[in-house]
Order: sequence, then structure tokens, then C-alpha cells
Amino acid sequence: MDVNPFGWKFAYAKPASALFFRSTHNAAIRLECPDINLEFTDGAYIGQDPAGYLHYNSKSDFEQDTNKQQNYFVRLEVAKNGKTYAVIRFRKHPSAKSYAKFCASDKHRVTTAAEMNGHAGTGTWVTLKTGHCYATIEKNSGSSTVTVTPSSIGKVATWNAGSTIFSPSSFKVIGQLWYKEITELKNAIYANYNNDRVVFYQNDYTGRDFVAFFIPDEDEEVDSPPTLGIESTKSTPAATFTNVQWTDIA
Repeated sequence: MDVNPFGWKFAYAKPASALFFRSTHNAAIRLECPDINLEFTDGAYIGQDPAGYLHYNSKSDFEQDTNKQQNYFVRLEVAKNGKTYAVIRFRKHPSAKSYAKFCASDKHRVTTAAEMNGHAGTGTWVTLKTGHCYATIEKNSGSSTVTVTPSSIGKVATWNAGSTIFSPSSFKVIGQLWYKEITELKNAIYANYNNDRVVFYQNDYTGRDFVAFFIPDEDEEVDSPPTLGIESTKSTPAATFTNVQWTDIA
């Protein structure tokens, strides 16, 4: 990916990933930048829909004060190379100059599917605190059970997904499971699911943060890598499953 397709004049550009999330009860963004150990949240769930770069001049611009709400604005923009990118602009207040900008190629069209083009809101910058491990998510064509196996932490998650929601009906995808506390995985009974991430959380109505999320590994040398079986659309940006069970494995 082109690091700076818009030619922005910032001192730094660090790899970052954004979430554009919409469910029946929430519309939200979250952005993670591991290199500077920061995430921006407006208080809802997490994931890594489009991966791109966060552009900024100084880390001190990211005020980590939960009492100071920062404004953001999401828009699809066409760069000089003719390609369309998802852009998030961060401002101290709505009319201020952007102190940081994020851009990413949204190949899964999540920005449009989640109806986030033109979305504006407020949030805060906080310290990024997550652990992660390799995991496999799979489903057999003759079964309605989806299984997530992060074997290195001794856990497995399963749920009954029905027989018609997935296309293809069978898949096996390797990726990484990110989590905040291993001990809290047992409470993650909801899974918000589409082709490029699965977000696990505790309560579909009042939950304001993630418990864990799965991100598939991307192989740029493969033209058609395995998918998770649910394509985002405007009418259905993601499917939500409510019967996730976490168990210990030897």
C-alpha cells in the first residue's frame, strides 16, 4: 500500500488499523497504532477492518485525557493515484485543523457497508493494551459449528452458526486472536462477524468494549486467500452470533 497517497505534510506515518463498526445498537470507530502504543476509541467495539497508516507530527498531539473529547470525521476520498481510500481526520474541535489523519485502502468495502462514509463523532486516545496469539477459525461443510482455536493459550471457542449463512460453507483460516484479558474470554458470548474480522464481546446492548477479536493473516502472494465466509453489504455489514462458548483445552 502507498504510505501517503494524498501527499500529506506530517512528520511521521505509522502502521495503524481502524474499525468501522455498525450493529443494531451501535455505530463506532476505533483506531489502533501499536508503534506508538495508542488507540482511539469512541467507546464501542474493536477490530481491524482497513489497515493503513496514521500520519501525525508529534505524539504529544494525542492528548490522553478521557475528559477531553477529540473530534473525528470519516470520509471516502480519491487520492492522486486515482484510488479510493478510507480517511479519518482527527481534530481538537470540529472546525480545527487536523492534528492527525489516517488513510487505508478499504478492499472489503467495510466503510460503505457499515454506512460510515461521512460519519462524525468524538472519542479519546488511550494506551493500547492487548495480547495476541495465532489462532485458526474453521467450519466444515457438513456442520453448523464454527470453531476458533488459539491453542497456545489453552482455549477454544465454538458456536452454532446455522446452515445457510456462510459462503463458502466450509473454510479454514489462520490468523491472530487479540485479547485484553485471557480470564475474560469466557464472558465473550457474542461474535460480530464478517470476512475480515470477528469481534467477541460481552453484551450486545450495553457492552462498550471488546473482549477479543480475530484477524485473518493476509497473504499478498495469493490472489484469492481463504475468507471467513460472510461478505459485508450495506444491508448486512456483519452477522452477530449470540451463543459463543469458550472452554479450556489441555
